[in-house]
Amino acid sequence: MGCASKTSSRDLKTFFNGFFLAPESDDQEPELLADDDGMLTGEAIITFVDVEAADHVLTDFDWNRTLHTKKLDFEPMVPIYWDEVSENWKEREQMGKSTVQLLTNLGWI
Repeated sequence: MGCASKTSSRDLKTFFNGFFLAPESDDQEPELLADDDGMLTGEAIITFVDVEAADHVLTDFDWNRTLHTKKLDFEPMVPIYWDEVSENWKEREQMGKSTVQLLTNLGWI
């Protein structure tokens, strides 16, 4: 995403306010990723309540907005999920048909 080093999970929740983020009660708070040394990579995982909410942010979010003076980038990817057994994020086998169509229409894939 290209997050500034001082970006917090709370900053991301505020930034995406109104776009149906998954509830904290499900332990789905925005997660800032770090490398093996614990240094933030500038990437984050943002989880939305469902595919429709994720599609909504793709089409209606103002991607020119900045957070801590940095414009966030978006990279289309296969949806991921948290695997409780391995305690790691894993990729799903494929994107949903509606998401693929939306990203195609937007020229992102």
